[in-house]
Amino acid sequence: MSIFSGLFGKKSEVVAVFDINSSSVGGAYVGIEEGQPPTVIYTKRVPVELRNASSETAAVSVPDLERALKSLCEALISEGAPELARVKGSGRIHRIIASVSSPWQQVAIRTEVVEQDRPFTVSRALFATVLKKTGDVPEGHEAWEESVVAALLNGYETRAPFGKKAKRVDLVILSSSIEATVAARITDVLRSVYHTHAVRLVAFSPVAYAALRELYPHEKDFLAIIVSGETTDITLIKRGLLTSTISVSSGTNDLLRATRNVGIPGDAPKVTHLDSLIDRSKNEGFRTRAAGAEAAFLDEIGKGLRSFSERYALPRTIFLLAESESREFLRRTLDAAPLRSLWLSDEPLSIVPVLPKHALSRMKAAGAVKEDTTLFLLAFSADTPLRRLA
Repeated sequence: MSIFSGLFGKKSEVVAVFDINSSSVGGAYVGIEEGQPPTVIYTKRVPVELRNASSETAAVSVPDLERALKSLCEALISEGAPELARVKGSGRIHRIIASVSSPWQQVAIRTEVVEQDRPFTVSRALFATVLKKTGDVPEGHEAWEESVVAALLNGYETRAPFGKKAKRVDLVILSSSIEATVAARITDVLRSVYHTHAVRLVAFSPVAYAALRELYPHEKDFLAIIVSGETTDITLIKRGLLTSTISVSSGTNDLLRATRNVGIPGDAPKVTHLDSLIDRSKNEGFRTRAAGAEAAFLDEIGKGLRSFSERYALPRTIFLLAESESREFLRRTLDAAPLRSLWLSDEPLSIVPVLPKHALSRMKAAGAVKEDTTLFLLAFSADTPLRRLA
C-alpha cells in the first residue's frame, strides 16, 4: 500500500495535517475536492520549548513535544476553526495526518527480488506476497508504512507492471517506523482534541520525496537535505528512484546551543535566529563557538554524504528543506568548501531551498494563510501520494 492510499475516498473533505519535528510543530487545515488542487485554509506553527534550554546538551523530550503539540491544537481550535467554518461552511475535520520527523522516525529502503527460469505474469498478489516479508523494525518502534515505490522488470523500471511478463522482478520497498512512545502520545493528544480515531501517522522523509518528485519532474538525480532541530535527514534519489536515506544527529538546535549566552552581555537577546551566527563581530568567544558549531554540523553532514558516495556518484542538485528562520544560513553553510570537496570537482553545486511558492504552483492557499513550506508539502502530498504500485 502507499502512504496515503485509502485516505481520500470522499469527493470533498477537510484534512488536518501536522508537521512534528524537534524544533517546532505545525498544523494546517486542508480542503480536498475531487478533481481540484488542494486548498490550504489555515496554518499555525509553535516552537518546541526545551525545559533544559540552558544546558548545552539539552535535547527535546517527549513532554517538551507533547506540550508544544497541545499548544498548537489550542490555537488550531480557537483561531483556525472559525476560519475553516468561514471558508467551508463547517468546522468539521474528516481525517488527520501527522507527519513525524527524526529523531522519532526511521526509514529504510530495501530491494526484494523475485526470479524464475521462465517468464511469469506480474500481479498484485505477487506484490502482496513480497510485502509480507516485513523488514526489521527498530527496537522501541512501531511499523507504520510498507510501500512498493518502484518496480524493475528484467532490469527496466516501469510504472505499470501488472499484467506484464518477466523473468526477474526487483521491488524497491520503503519501510517507515515511528518511536512507539512518541506515536502513542501524539495519537492520544490528537484524538482527545478532535474526538476522532481517524488519525494516521506517517514519516516525513517519504512524504518529502513524493512531493519533490511531483514538483520537480525533470530532476531525476538529487539529494534532499531536511534539517530540523535535533537531526538532519539526507535522502538520495537516483534516476527518479528513492535509493537511500540516512539520519545524522545534528541540526539547528546544536548550532543555537553552542552559541547561546557565550560572552554576550546579560541584557542581550537570546540567540534564536541562525542568521545571527553569520555576524561573528560580537566577541572572540562567540566567534570561536560559532565556528566550532558550524564545523561540527558540517562534519556530521559530510559523514552522511560520504556513506552515499561509497556506492553512488553524488548528484550536484540539492533540495534543502528547513524552517524559514534558518534556511538561508543553512544554504550558505552547505555550500562551504568542506562539503564541496566530496564532489571532487570545482563545478558549483545547485542548492535549491524549497519555498512555499514552489508548492503553491500546484495547490491553493485561502485568504491570509501564513506560508509554511513543510505544511504546504504535506497538503500537496495529501492529494499526490507515493506511486500507487501496491
